[in-house]
Amino acid sequence: ACARFVRLYQIVRETENRVVMLDADSLVRADLGAALTGAGDIGLVRAAHEPPWHCYLGGFGAFRKSAASVRFLRELGALLAVNLPGGRARRYLDQLALYICARRAESQGVCIDHLPIGKFCDTLFTEDALVWSVTQNKDADSPFARYKREVLARAPASGVP
Repeated sequence: ACARFVRLYQIVRETENRVVMLDADSLVRADLGAALTGAGDIGLVRAAHEPPWHCYLGGFGAFRKSAASVRFLRELGALLAVNLPGGRARRYLDQLALYICARRAESQGVCIDHLPIGKFCDTLFTEDALVWSVTQNKDADSPFARYKREVLARAPASGVP
């Protein structure tokens, strides 16, 4: 899960458009582009009243190429790269690294847009959310599972004839 942030740094550095990173266990329910139109160069989902390892969710992030976003992602990737092979990989390492890098960036005057969890990383599956994310009971009969089946049923068949 952590390696994706290193790749994200590489992608954002080379891409002029906004890049959205989300968990594989997420369903996009509406146009994210319109929702992020006014967002700055770094957008993270923040749960303000949670402990550091849950404060910034690794499940959704939006980045637009700028000196600040590239520096943020480079530092994030470096922090992860030092800890992963060094045997210091722990549960929630990606979210702890986001917390550390976000706090550092904001202390240096970098603006980070705090995106609402209920809109961009909703685990309660509300109708007005743009992104539904599932963390537990992935196979349960839930609004997430039903919507996923609907999306897959509408998708064109893949494969070689």
